[in-house]
Amino acid sequence: MRWFLALAFAVQVPLSAGTAADIARALRENSFDPEECYRVRDLKLVKEDLRIYLTEGHLIFSKPVAGHRIAAVFVADVEGGDGEVILLPPDRAERRSLSTFIDSPNLDEHIRSALFLFTGDDYHQLVAQFPNNPANKRTPEIGTLLDKEWTPILRNIGSGYAPRLTLDLMDPEGTRAGLLAGLFTSSHLGNFDVSFDPRIEEQIVAGQVTSRNSIAYFDIWTSFAARSFRMNPSLLRPDLALRDYRIEATVNPDLSMDVVTKVKVRPSANVVVETFDVSPQMTITQATVDGRPAEVLQRDSVRLAMIHGGNNQFLVVPPEPLQAGREYEFEFHHSGKVIYDGGDRVFYVAARGTWYPMRGTQFSNYDLIFRYPKDLDLVGPGDVVDDRTEGEVHITHRRTPSAIRIAAFNLGNYEHARVERGNYVVDVCANRALERSLRPGGDRDSDPYPRDSPPPRPRSHGRDSSGSSASRSHGTPAGIGV
Repeated sequence: MRWFLALAFAVQVPLSAGTAADIARALRENSFDPEECYRVRDLKLVKEDLRIYLTEGHLIFSKPVAGHRIAAVFVADVEGGDGEVILLPPDRAERRSLSTFIDSPNLDEHIRSALFLFTGDDYHQLVAQFPNNPANKRTPEIGTLLDKEWTPILRNIGSGYAPRLTLDLMDPEGTRAGLLAGLFTSSHLGNFDVSFDPRIEEQIVAGQVTSRNSIAYFDIWTSFAARSFRMNPSLLRPDLALRDYRIEATVNPDLSMDVVTKVKVRPSANVVVETFDVSPQMTITQATVDGRPAEVLQRDSVRLAMIHGGNNQFLVVPPEPLQAGREYEFEFHHSGKVIYDGGDRVFYVAARGTWYPMRGTQFSNYDLIFRYPKDLDLVGPGDVVDDRTEGEVHITHRRTPSAIRIAAFNLGNYEHARVERGNYVVDVCANRALERSLRPGGDRDSDPYPRDSPPPRPRSHGRDSSGSSASRSHGTPAGIGV
């Protein structure tokens, strides 16, 4: 079971209320509760298309955080011990994708152990089944052993999962059905994940962490909308509308960036906490709502970043709850390094669309001011409003004439070719030099760019417009906890 040290999920310690930081700390310091350990038989856990059967074994729950027990471990460590997880993808494309990885169009796997994380009614759903079988009984002596083995695992990864857990714990009214995430181990497939998250576009995701050429990847076997969302697409509507981005970004000589992002936000319901996505290379240092300081909770979560296309989720807790239908101005101060040097003034922007806080890929107008070294060119969206040089700094002000989804940019030493045809202008830019790894005799296996920042993508995880399966592996440097 030591494989969970790098891959497990986080959980709890008694806490009645508090700030996001209080809850996150409780998650990091949590442990399992030996008094809540049971010998169990014939339990089941159902979440939409996902079915989990705990046939025979031991089940231990974690201690509460914010009044909720939100984690459990099942081990089939008894005679005849067994568990089973079943997932049936709803369409041919997803079944074909799953079959590519596990040689079967459906997932039906017997498991030896599982670690669960949940923020819905899953704890009560399990406990309510105990009276149905006299074999279900409390075993605190086994709980002491399981607590000792599994608590370090929970604490190890609690920090990374803190934002997602804290989101539901602080705003339970905003949770439709609650998160259910499971890490399983089986004799056939090894270690694999299956999760249900009602807050993302494709609520059910199944896959596995793997490694190729010393790079850790998360292979997404299948991902799709859960049954209730397929039956009622209105459940997928955004609960937060963003518009009117105004961004001032400074690219420093060392290629790091300091950015101030302002955006208008309108919630569709009353909320006490909101989430945004940003590149793992960007650190949010300050946030305000209508000029008033807001609490920010941001933690590195390499595993979730791999699953969700390279983006990290962070929380913003406004000074008072947001009111449905009212518009607010959010302001973020953030910094980090998303630009990398490939040699000979060939640069790579690792997070072209997530270098600023986002919420999905919503259409918005953008007003962008870039300050960058005067000997470089910057290519971005929108019409040029102002372009000038002040000392060693080039300043470019751009404004989009219509709404776009992502304000991506590139930086380099470019050769330009410009063509005008009627009302259309095409400006093509190309690097004046070839990066070293592409030159004759160059090392094509070398890669100066970080693998934990794949280009931004919608949460369809590699679907093209026809619905067929495309590349579904998200990478990150090996050697760091996931």
